[in-house]
Parts: sequence; C-alpha cells; structure tokens
Amino acid sequence: MSRDQTTPYSVSVEGDRTLQAIVGAVLSSLPRTYSRLEGAVRAPVDVVAVAGGGEWADAAVQAIDAGVRGVIVIEPSPVALPGVDRLAEKAGAQRAVVRLARRWAGDPAVVPFSRARAVGGGTTLVDSRIELPGGVRPGPAAVAQIDLVQTALKGTVEIESAVFLEDSYVATGRLVRGAHSDLLLLSGASSMPFRHRASVRELLLEGRRSLAIGDGETARAAVASVGDREGTRILPPVYETGYRAAWRALAADLDESRASGAAGGAPPLSDLAEYRHALTAAQPILENTAR
Repeated sequence: MSRDQTTPYSVSVEGDRTLQAIVGAVLSSLPRTYSRLEGAVRAPVDVVAVAGGGEWADAAVQAIDAGVRGVIVIEPSPVALPGVDRLAEKAGAQRAVVRLARRWAGDPAVVPFSRARAVGGGTTLVDSRIELPGGVRPGPAAVAQIDLVQTALKGTVEIESAVFLEDSYVATGRLVRGAHSDLLLLSGASSMPFRHRASVRELLLEGRRSLAIGDGETARAAVASVGDREGTRILPPVYETGYRAAWRALAADLDESRASGAAGGAPPLSDLAEYRHALTAAQPILENTAR
C-alpha cells in the first residue's frame, strides 16, 4: 500500500538549534514526504525527531505515549540497556516505528559494502579508526564505531583489552562471524582540526576491503573498495547522508506499518536491535571511560 503523496507526514522537532538545523536541512530535500510543524505544537503529529544526547530512549517513549506514529533519533549516544529495551517494548506494543539516524552505520554505502566480497584467503586483521572534533570524548563514540564495524562486516565485536587517554583510545579484541574469530583493532582520537570520520578495513591474506565515511552532514559519498589479486574495485558512490537515508527509511516503515496494520504485522525495529548489539559490545570501553 503506497502513501498518498499529497499528504506528507507531519514532523515536530524536539531539540536545540543544532538539531533544528540538521533536521531542517534534511526535510527541505523531502518536501513531498514530510511537513515540518513550526513553533509550539498542540495537535497530534505523525513523527517526532529527538536529539540523540541525554536520555533519548526515555524521550522517545514519551513521544510514543503521546500518540506519535514514528520517532527518529538523531545520532544516538550511549544510554543504559534497559532504556533501549523499554523503548523497543513500547514501540512494539503501540505499533510505533523507531529509526536511529546514525552518521556512520546508517550511511547508504554500508549495505552494498557489507555484501561485497574480496577473494583473497582468510582474514588477517579487522581495523577501524575514528576521528572526532576537539572536545568530543572518543570513548562514548566507540559505540558508533562498533555499530559501524558490526553492520558493515556482519559480525559481533568482543573487546579484550583497551588503553585510554584523555583524547584517544586503542582497543583490541575479536570480530566473531559464525565459526570464525578474527583479530580486531579499534582506535579513536579527537583533535581540533578533525571532523567526524570513520574507516573500516578488513585485511585478507591476498586481498582487502575498506570503507571510509565522513561527518554524515554533507552528501559527500563514502569511499568503498574491494581488492584482490585481480586488482581494486571501487564501489559505486552514493551521494546521500546517513541522516537522509534514515528519514527515507522511516517513511517507508510508516507506509509499511499502515499497510500491515489490518493484518496485525509488527513494525520494524531493526535499528534498535543493531544499536543494542553495539551498545552491548561496547560496555568494556564505556565502563573504563566512565571511571
């Protein structure tokens, strides 16, 4: 069942000027899909945009209790696992759709990269590095990094050791995929010249896969490549931010939820499941950086 394009979903934005600007930039490119409501909103709205800082899971639950059909969280930061579980339970019970707009794991280049295969023997190392603007603590950002690694390489991160400084960290562990467990190296650093950037590399005996993603706020395509004995293949670029991709996915979810409502189908909660997976894996890092 397709949505009537003449009636876009109404949107209320709950957050500071930075969030207002980010959401406004995206919605201006989707005028037939969403209609942003300005000022104080009293009437019921279809979608609420929530800032990912602080207790975003609780804010999303409150929005669902108020009757919204969909919630989108912009760049979620680490929260307690029970909060994520409560949100998933609430969304499922009230048939609400939840999407997480993630600059790295949500980049539209991640899915085709995860499906690309390099022929070159077994994996020797999985390596990921993130760069952050000055003043941003790299420890909490490790959740977004692990989220990217797990989504892009379809595995589970297991942290074994980590070293932390005020503005950087290095962690080692394993990336588990089925019966295979491969060496993993994660690193992160913040500095004034940096912008948000992340990279993932999988090194094989005779090949490699690599993905580099920018700040997620401009439609600069991520760079993804696959190399083996036959040479290096650059994957087709996708000129869309992870944030815009999340808004488009939310609209598709809302369409599908409405179409399946009569049949009793459950709304998709894949973003929450993936983020919870990353949040669980990142607990050793979060516990150390909180000390």
